[in-house]
Amino acid sequence: MACGHYIGFSRIYNTQSQPGTFTVLILWITLEGILLIVKDAKSWRGAALLALGISIKIIPLIALGYLFLKGKFRSIFYTLLLTALAFVLPVLFLGIDYNNELLGKWRDKVNPTGERYVFENNNGCQSLNAVLPAFFYEFPADENIVEEQRPYERQIAQIPYDTLVVVLNVLRILLLLSVLLVVCFWNSGNLPFNTYWQLAYLMLVSLIVFPHQMKYSMLYFIPAVGYLLAYYFYKREEKAVFSSREKIVLSMAGFQVLVMTISGRDTIGGTAVDFLDYFHFMGLSNISFVGYLLLLNPKRLVV
Repeated sequence: MACGHYIGFSRIYNTQSQPGTFTVLILWITLEGILLIVKDAKSWRGAALLALGISIKIIPLIALGYLFLKGKFRSIFYTLLLTALAFVLPVLFLGIDYNNELLGKWRDKVNPTGERYVFENNNGCQSLNAVLPAFFYEFPADENIVEEQRPYERQIAQIPYDTLVVVLNVLRILLLLSVLLVVCFWNSGNLPFNTYWQLAYLMLVSLIVFPHQMKYSMLYFIPAVGYLLAYYFYKREEKAVFSSREKIVLSMAGFQVLVMTISGRDTIGGTAVDFLDYFHFMGLSNISFVGYLLLLNPKRLVV
């Protein structure tokens, strides 16, 4: 099922296939690493995978918070130790000074609080730091999108820069705290799809919170789609009655997934794709799916 959705979603990043393909690896590293550790099967191997992912791209770092909430402290130690080794080992080949220079450049690129990532004026970015200012901030003239690319007005209100930075960081903190809610307080026993729901939520939050998540990063969105599909078919098989809330949420989610799946320039045309990108349809879908996952949590599957 997830494979089929990847084929459909591949239209989204067909112009950036190399980064998109690399994101597949990072997504697998994160999920497989967590599952190996949570199952207590091969914690060293899971820690090694997460360390590899963190040293390549910062996003798998959010997995450590998940493991902390799960009480997997030894695995966290293994992951941090192996990550540190991955940072230090190149000294043997590059020397201390050059390795420190490379680490400094890497830190500047992945730091979500860095100046370059505070607000991103990029229609292809799906992170919160691009979606929020698109509707509530007026970029300086030299940073603004050229007039031909913005035929519609999208600004809802103009919020001062410093205020919007505070709002952005508060929303990030709330999203991260919501992971605590999902993992600790809504986790009761062996609920259907419980672990998958938690991981899908974790991937979705990471897509929203970390900056500079372009279209190819929408692969992190697919586990959430997979969970909602599993939720729907589970209730169908159990012959359970869908509530009005469930019908509305699943219908909205289905529509959004359909739009994103067909959003290729060779399918709906460049004008329509530019329109959806300009209004950050994918970014807004990421945010709305957070609500969908919370509303249709595994507890609702227990009759």
